[in-house]
Amino acid sequence: MDKRQHPRVPVKPPGKARFRLGGQVCAAVPIANIGMNGCCIHAPAALAERLMTCPQLQEWQLVGPNLPTKLIKARVVWIGPGGGPEGAGMKTGVQFQDTPAGYTSLILRYVAMRSSSLAAGAP
Repeated sequence: MDKRQHPRVPVKPPGKARFRLGGQVCAAVPIANIGMNGCCIHAPAALAERLMTCPQLQEWQLVGPNLPTKLIKARVVWIGPGGGPEGAGMKTGVQFQDTPAGYTSLILRYVAMRSSSLAAGAP
C-alpha cells in the first residue's frame, strides 16, 4: 500500500480537506499527513463506497495554516480501515492532480517546515 516516492509529514495544527464527490460537498475531512503529490485523509465510513466507485475528487481544497488553498482535482488511490481519532472511518490515500504553478512549491515548503519541527522534537 505504501509506494510513495516522496516523504510525508503530519499536518499540525490539524488541517482539513474540502471536496466535491459526485454532487455532494464533503467539508472538514481531517488530513492525517501530506507530501508533495498527495495526502492521507480520515474519511467517514459512510463515504467509503462512494470513494471506491467514484475516485475523482472535484474542487479539492486544503484548509489550514500554511497550506495552499487553490482548488485542484484529486484522486483516491487507496482506501484502508482505521481513519479518524477513534479508528472509525477509512484512511484514504489521495493524489493531487492538475496542480497549478506554485502549488507544489507551497506543499514542499510546508513539508520542509514540518520536517524541521519534527526533527527538533515538536509534535
